[in-house]
Amino acid sequence: DFTLEDCRKKDPDPQLFKDMLVELEFTGFLKKFELGDSEPTKAKELKNIYVSDSEGLNSSINKLLDAEELGIMLFKVGAETAGVAVTDGESSYYFDMTGGLLSVINPEDLKPIFESDIPKTMHNFKDEVVYLNEIGINLENVVFDTAIAAYILEPSRSKYDIDILLNMQ
Repeated sequence: DFTLEDCRKKDPDPQLFKDMLVELEFTGFLKKFELGDSEPTKAKELKNIYVSDSEGLNSSINKLLDAEELGIMLFKVGAETAGVAVTDGESSYYFDMTGGLLSVINPEDLKPIFESDIPKTMHNFKDEVVYLNEIGINLENVVFDTAIAAYILEPSRSKYDIDILLNMQ
């Protein structure tokens, strides 16, 4: 439920902001915005899982649908999706879609994840939602966009590509 108290201005929580930057591995932002004397907590190591077949696809989707929150990144070559990376904070899954005619995984296979009510963090959400809608997927519950966050922190930049943001100084 939403109350008027939820709308009241609150002081920012520097440690929470710092922990978020560490989790997203935005080391450039951490250096740029020195947030006090305490060291940020180190990002935990994620288990990397490469998925390229239907057996791995089904078990991975079932695990991800139990997550409290997800981070999602689409990798495209031209208009085609080459892969999708999804993390639940414990593991990082890469769904390979580059098998050409032999590919067994398609973006549509991840529809249960995209359309779930699980809160999602993405990069460049506005482009991804258009693409996913074109292929019949209604992206639901995106709560954070790293490209918008980067723009808010530094609006003078001309590009907000993820590889540029990860190396910002």
